[in-house]
Amino acid sequence: MRWHIRGIGGQNIAMIPDGATGATRSLEIARTLAGQVRACGLTAKEIRGLRRGGLPLPSEPPVTPAGWRPRLDEFEIWAAQRAAAKHAHRNRRIVQAYVAAAGIARPEQITVASVRGYMDAVAAAGPKKAASTIHKVRGGISRYCRFLIERGELGHNVARDVEAPAITLPAPKYLPAEQLEQVLQLAEAAGIGAEVATAAYTGMRVGEIAQLDWAEIHWPQQQIVLTATKTKTGRPRAIPLAAKLADRLREYAGGAPAPPTAGPVFPKRGERAWQALLKPCKTAAAFQAVAGTGCGAGWHLLRHTFASLLVQRGVGLEKIQAWMGHASIATTMRYAHLRPQYDDQIELL
Repeated sequence: MRWHIRGIGGQNIAMIPDGATGATRSLEIARTLAGQVRACGLTAKEIRGLRRGGLPLPSEPPVTPAGWRPRLDEFEIWAAQRAAAKHAHRNRRIVQAYVAAAGIARPEQITVASVRGYMDAVAAAGPKKAASTIHKVRGGISRYCRFLIERGELGHNVARDVEAPAITLPAPKYLPAEQLEQVLQLAEAAGIGAEVATAAYTGMRVGEIAQLDWAEIHWPQQQIVLTATKTKTGRPRAIPLAAKLADRLREYAGGAPAPPTAGPVFPKRGERAWQALLKPCKTAAAFQAVAGTGCGAGWHLLRHTFASLLVQRGVGLEKIQAWMGHASIATTMRYAHLRPQYDDQIELL
């Protein structure tokens, strides 16, 4: 008999033969875990992390006699109107785990102490990227507080009063200009030239490229304007349309003088399909050099390349921040070391 618990992964599928007495406990654990997955919406991996952090196992959020409930469905819809749908769903899961683990029965129980205690417990679970994980947890709870404030159920965003650990980001890896050309040639040969050129000449995230619509390409103004629902920050973003990319997209559209004005630019694919799409380019020596360094040798490498090459050619960090959609200039400063080193204004001393 073959058992599979959703969220665990194929490598953890248990093979339990008929009549095996030794598998009884494993089966009971699997059934319990499956019940928790269904009850709180978390993955099995996240449930195990909470358990390692000393938190109680998630269950349905408690309900007071007055009938207050976290209204997570409404929260996810509210959040999706202000950011990408996948981030709204992630924040829903964060809040669902927090409410269940901290025993939140009323809005006023969302306090600095309860948020900090939950963040400490998640950190104790020991994920590889603890600092970034804790920031996501606080961000999800903070958005939930904003949701409750708008509905008059909470007076203050307590999550903002909780400090999160500092995140130390390494200098991004990128493709030098000549190696980028090699990658673009490989992409053309593999039939994905338009997709790779869009990533390299706009710095868009792969999720943004996958959702790109012809209506967002403003040909007369020579820019791409992403709507707020498609960006990570939940704010619209304008990116100049480079002439070489405009020519490539017109060619991709069939060479017509007037490209389509609506509809998805690229065929709809799942997230895994987009990652597999880039495989022909990963044979390039440049991709091989980055692989295994801790920096993803995938679509995000093209985003880093976009920013790095612009900085090297003297484009201001503020412009690059706007084009890439960084919420903070601190993120853009990761590329500052690539700026031309000599500045003749030093001679004014």
